[in-house]
Amino acid sequence: MTSGQISAAADTNSSVRVDYASDTAYVGTDNGNLYKIAPVFGGGAPAVANDTNRPVTVVTTGASKVLTDPVVDGNAGRIFRGDANRYLYAISITNPAHTTAARVPIGWVGNGAGTGIVDAPIVVNDSANPATDQVFAFTGCSNVVGMGGAVSQVPANFTSTSTYPSVDLRSGSGNGECTTGDVHSGTFDNQFWINGTTGGHRLACGFVAGTMGTPLKPSNPKMYMFKFAATHLITSTGATSWGINNTKGDACSPLTEFYNGTTDRMFFGVGRCNRRLYRELHDYGNRLNAQLYFTAYFDLRHCSPSARRYQAPG
Repeated sequence: MTSGQISAAADTNSSVRVDYASDTAYVGTDNGNLYKIAPVFGGGAPAVANDTNRPVTVVTTGASKVLTDPVVDGNAGRIFRGDANRYLYAISITNPAHTTAARVPIGWVGNGAGTGIVDAPIVVNDSANPATDQVFAFTGCSNVVGMGGAVSQVPANFTSTSTYPSVDLRSGSGNGECTTGDVHSGTFDNQFWINGTTGGHRLACGFVAGTMGTPLKPSNPKMYMFKFAATHLITSTGATSWGINNTKGDACSPLTEFYNGTTDRMFFGVGRCNRRLYRELHDYGNRLNAQLYFTAYFDLRHCSPSARRYQAPG
């Protein structure tokens, strides 16, 4: 076993992402930097790159420099990640020159808890629109006026001035005042992996919206299922939703979808992150019929998933 220090800074939210094709690992630290380690499994002892390109200073402003897991996208030639301030970043894989290629705001900075991106973005190649990979980022407090939590869909070749669609996961007041809760990463249904955005859906767990007279801060969790428009962009048109529980302050864990050949199921936990409490693990099958299959219990101790990149079949 080989061990060594990457940085004197802590790492509270960034798991190591290994790019197996290049035998390279990437990891972030709480000083806002992204580090490259190579080789990982062969060809000598692992070493932290320190050259004209790396480490990369990802976060340069804001109260917090905590980063999510990195996601490596060879198609786009970029690494994607979010931060606690609200931003989604793109970094060149080959020649980053110590800096990011682009960043766009996802959360609403300065509006309290829940504004940051706490889980790695999800990067997919849509079989119905394969020319450009798509990046999905999640926040509990969107930068879009009138929205609360949100899912944003950003093309993988975005620039710092790019525009992109977001869909509402509701707010404390129903009019953009956020609930203070985080939103964790969602998932796609099986139809997405078969047909892409032509018939597929994006699922995400947000909040029950309050009203202007009775804002819900904190709120209780609610699940949302979104379609995609003919433009292959996520849309709130035709969306469906259902309540999870009535416990204010609870949030959903990241979502996991699994199709067993017969039933398309989604698994997730509900509770409060960083507290060693037993909470419910829900398995929802065939959500278009709103059928609950079972409820079990588990210990919800970690709320951040490993970074992931999915390739749609076909």
